[in-house]
Amino acid sequence: MKRLHFLLASVLVSGAAGCGSGGPRDAHDVQAAQANATCAKLFQCKSSYPDGEAAFTDIFGATEADCRALFLMQDVSDIEASIEAGRIIVDENNVNSCIAWVNGLTCEQVWDQNTQEPDACNGFYTPLVNDGDMCTIDEDCLSDFCDQTSMTCNAG
Repeated sequence: MKRLHFLLASVLVSGAAGCGSGGPRDAHDVQAAQANATCAKLFQCKSSYPDGEAAFTDIFGATEADCRALFLMQDVSDIEASIEAGRIIVDENNVNSCIAWVNGLTCEQVWDQNTQEPDACNGFYTPLVNDGDMCTIDEDCLSDFCDQTSMTCNAG
């Protein structure tokens, strides 16, 4: 299978329905926005999938709705709980920048293993918790590590 970079690497992008006019506000909005933009682009490029239509359908589903359902299967409840608790915020600028990038891809770029995604596509959430403070998941921490024994952020 060809590299699918952002299009499947993160499961977390078009002014998607359900996101409101101001952009994604929670993990479910980010997930839905990603599913909508990514699946629309994948199906736009379906006829040029290098491994053929049968392989495309096996991986992404027969319809855009099937494709979106694959994205929406990931549980984002931990991230959502951290957003609600104020340990993480959604970076709407990064989400919107990544949406624009996905929408602007050519089909050749979609299937090209060397297409590099922008940093924005890897930074939908901004951690707010300092080392030594309470966390529940790594994404809470500025240091990117939540010690699951002490439930505090630390540099690892």
